[in-house]
Amino acid sequence: MAVWQVYVCFFVHGLWTRKLLHYQLRLLSYADPPPFHIIGNLPFNISIPLLLRWLSCVSTRTGPFAFGRTQMTLTFQKEVAERLTAPIHHHQRSRLSVMSQTWCNVRWRFTIPGSSFVPAPKVDAAVVRFVPLIQPAIKVSYETLELVVKAMFQHRRKIILKGIRVLFPDDPQMVDMVIQLSGVDPNLRAQQLTLEHFEKLCTAYEAVMISQELTGDA
Repeated sequence: MAVWQVYVCFFVHGLWTRKLLHYQLRLLSYADPPPFHIIGNLPFNISIPLLLRWLSCVSTRTGPFAFGRTQMTLTFQKEVAERLTAPIHHHQRSRLSVMSQTWCNVRWRFTIPGSSFVPAPKVDAAVVRFVPLIQPAIKVSYETLELVVKAMFQHRRKIILKGIRVLFPDDPQMVDMVIQLSGVDPNLRAQQLTLEHFEKLCTAYEAVMISQELTGDA
């Protein structure tokens, strides 16, 4: 048995408070969801940073994901929820789509009208459910994927050649190497890239960086 400490956070009268709960959990196979579930009506201004932090934990199987595929059901601004669940070719496809769908099965559950809240925000909200995958869709580190995905979507209306140049702004030879090693068409746009495309780009980026380090050491 292992002792698991869980901070349950409450937003009361404009202040965050937290209560430390102690659980004893038997270490399960990662394939088995543990007997708890993260549920949150997240403040819109911290929802994205908090989700990205949790996804990083999913990638390393740490924090609340150390004992299995802890499920999350979270509330986001509707536009953010659209980006999280957007499929390939969708106009809302974004960095958040790729990051979340790499490590989780992401599903839109339902919409909550803004009028349901007090005070009512000017936008609607949506509830999204995340179930961590047994194996990530892209087998690279969180840091590498975040770097590459951010670069590809930096010029979202441009071809990804622009994004690859963001990774190597002063070295066109490295840009050519990434294109050659990945085999990904540089004339595609970020919204057109599959998760397999992103994995190939990440793997090529890491290979180029290793070759650069080896050359530098020589």
